[in-house]
Amino acid sequence: MLRTFKGADNRYRITATAKLSWLCGNDKPHFSLTADGKDHGSEFGGCCHDEILKHWPDLQPLADLHLSDIDGVPMYALENGFYHLGGTKWEKAKFDIAARHFRITEDEARKLASLTKGELAQWVEGQKPRWLAEANAAIGQFALERPATAE
Repeated sequence: MLRTFKGADNRYRITATAKLSWLCGNDKPHFSLTADGKDHGSEFGGCCHDEILKHWPDLQPLADLHLSDIDGVPMYALENGFYHLGGTKWEKAKFDIAARHFRITEDEARKLASLTKGELAQWVEGQKPRWLAEANAAIGQFALERPATAE
């Protein structure tokens, strides 16, 4: 799915691309929402979700699913979540990031911080039906094609 916005003076342009990508080495296809654009002569691109959502707020479900697999499971769901909840000696808890990662509220993320890694693993397993429903809803809403094989 492609969407392009051009400013009235042609000095600004952004193209958003949403797709399911299956790259070599991935077990499953994953969601991708990226942009490329030009702003007064400077080029930009990549995971520019704030810029994309300024023009297309309806793409929020795809921004939320970015880098989740086709079943809606966030990339390294347990490991990244545990890290952002402050579960390692290297990182203080960042509840806003953990909440975005798990697609929950910050209050819910704060409650998860008290769990052991094993308990969090059980919680992650329990989220898979919800994540699958979110993924299937987005695939249907945006008519994303499921890739047959790795690129």
